Amino acid sequence: MWLWCSQGVGASDVVIEPTGRESMGALRALLLAAHWHAFTIIADERSSIGVLLRPELGGLLRAPPLTPTVVRLPAQARSHTIFSRLADVSRSTRGVIVLMCDQHLARMVSYSHMENV
Repeated sequence: MWLWCSQGVGASDVVIEPTGRESMGALRALLLAAHWHAFTIIADERSSIGVLLRPELGGLLRAPPLTPTVVRLPAQARSHTIFSRLADVSRSTRGVIVLMCDQHLARMVSYSHMENV
């Protein structure tokens, strides 16, 4: 776990951020506990694909009994493209979808979903 303080944080504030290994371990534990062994990961090329390519991190999600399918999102994807990709995967698999991305992309997906509900 990383502890750090930035200029945007007050002098008495500490930000606790999990490491990549802790995040992947927590995701693996969630998937196993829920018995979601087959799932699709939709990952953006800017922030998440690098994590999945690292054997010590991505390997946690590929180790048996987990069997992920990885779908890459283009680096400059628009909200319509992202939501369309999510809808395609959802229709084809009817299974669990894990969206791995930065906060900006997650907000775009969330707002697109709210507009279509």
